[in-house]
Amino acid sequence: MILLVAVLVSGCAGNDEATSGVDQVTQDQNSMNGTNTTEPQNQSNLTGLVNESNTTESLNGSNLTESMGEVEIENESNDTKIDRFELYNGSVSDGDGYQINDYVLDITNAIPDTGTASFEVYNNGTKVDSFIINEGEHYAFNFEDASTIEVALMSVKSGVFPVVQISIIVTDYDRNGIYKSGVIDGGHEYA
Repeated sequence: MILLVAVLVSGCAGNDEATSGVDQVTQDQNSMNGTNTTEPQNQSNLTGLVNESNTTESLNGSNLTESMGEVEIENESNDTKIDRFELYNGSVSDGDGYQINDYVLDITNAIPDTGTASFEVYNNGTKVDSFIINEGEHYAFNFEDASTIEVALMSVKSGVFPVVQISIIVTDYDRNGIYKSGVIDGGHEYA
């Protein structure tokens, strides 16, 4: 919820108007906090809240911004939706996969000599996408709620089974919506 209060400050009379405006803000905040205090603000408290320069100060966990004689108070909100976050940065062996909710990203062929790897994307066991990328490249595919998952291939290493180092980045998705994620031995068939 955003609470917006404007107080016009002009000349000497502006200080009296600003004082009454700040008193009203204090009364509004106190009534929201469950207290009934009607004590007027003194001049020293007013100076800390409203001054002649353009500043940003804190008022009880809210942002107080003064610009050209107007005072705005905005409540900070804790939005869990994040524009972009890295879900995984690690290794997955060729033939295994990485599960994100009902989606599984299978590594189907990792070739260390060429630094390439091929991937298949499954949603509830149904193949919905496939792609091949080189080291240093990335590929994005559609995920739930019009969001996107981006896979970046960092490296391909040889071994008994080739291993890819990947980064999985989720865009435009609520981090709390990820209820299952992790490496799946054997890929989508074992998810």
